[in-house]
Amino acid sequence: MKKLILIVLAILLSSTAVMAAPFLVCDPYPTTVSQPTYFSIVPDGGAAITSIPEVVTGGAVRIHHDLVGVTTGLHNWTVAACNEWGCSTSVPFVFTKVVPSGPSGLRLSTN
Repeated sequence: MKKLILIVLAILLSSTAVMAAPFLVCDPYPTTVSQPTYFSIVPDGGAAITSIPEVVTGGAVRIHHDLVGVTTGLHNWTVAACNEWGCSTSVPFVFTKVVPSGPSGLRLSTN
């Protein structure tokens, strides 16, 4: 029973959030200006996504949005920084997701 408790405890203590690159990021906001409480991301003219800022050194924040699930191809997004008073002017962000082609010349080798 002790071993089971130790194994469960080890699993729980070693758990971490799993996130995969790439991420949409920006420079941290200077701590001398108003910090956004969230970012509004509009992917390809669709519905807005709310992204909570990541706190970095000294209490400054930046956008750090996981791009998991983004389809292959050209994307035109806009991003605005927001707080309780409203949102900034939207900033355009254009990128292309490209995946590699499959390998060629597959064969067995003994070395």
